[in-house]
Amino acid sequence: MSRTTPLIVAAWRGHVQVVSLLLEARADPCEAQSGEGTPLWFAAEAGWPDIARELLQRGAAADMCDPGGRSPLWAAARHGHVEVLKILLDEGGRLLDAPAETGATPLFVAAERGHLNAVELLLERRASLQVENRFGATPLAVAAESGWPEVVAALLKAGASPGTSNVHRATPLHLAAAGGHCDCTRLLLDAAAEVDATNVQGATPLMLAAERDRQATVELLLARRADPMRRNASGGAAVELAESQGHQAMAQFLRGLYCQAG
Repeated sequence: MSRTTPLIVAAWRGHVQVVSLLLEARADPCEAQSGEGTPLWFAAEAGWPDIARELLQRGAAADMCDPGGRSPLWAAARHGHVEVLKILLDEGGRLLDAPAETGATPLFVAAERGHLNAVELLLERRASLQVENRFGATPLAVAAESGWPEVVAALLKAGASPGTSNVHRATPLHLAAAGGHCDCTRLLLDAAAEVDATNVQGATPLMLAAERDRQATVELLLARRADPMRRNASGGAAVELAESQGHQAMAQFLRGLYCQAG
């Protein structure tokens, strides 16, 4: 069973006065719970700015991570706790781009969860846009995959590249299209994302959208000149992929394009 200190419990639950009393009684602000984080880490995770400030003033180390390599800054970013983020960044922001064991940085997890204000703050402090997790995904890719158009727009405005791809050669456009996230798809296309980019299986964003019956996204991609005649590495076109998944209306719609082309 993990060892929990009174200071960690008070920090986690937001009891400011108890935290102050324990620190006055010489509780160690850097003592970590066995197998987990420090009092500051738990305060950041729970989103208590007053406690985070108190702990830092009493000597808590902002750069002490949990066993998974996740810093207090990372924990605050994951939950969109902007006030705690500001405090930690003002402390020096040494771990601004520090990744957890998964390779995900604070900006990455904030983007993945759609925390726009946290993303904007991290970008203002010059967080790296092109960091990748262990699967080669960038903050832009996970925001597009999760369907957060405002976050996608903020990242693109800051200079994120829409052409980067992950270990499967999937671009942010592939991920947005597969999820049927039309607004994200449109933003990426407006940023000159390659409409017929192919992943490791030779699939285009249109193929992925058709296979998943994303009608509005398919129509958007076609309006932006996606090629419905393209075939993947197995020889399948968008119409056949839709049909293989039982999406008859989608297949009929795409077959009509074949007839027009023929």
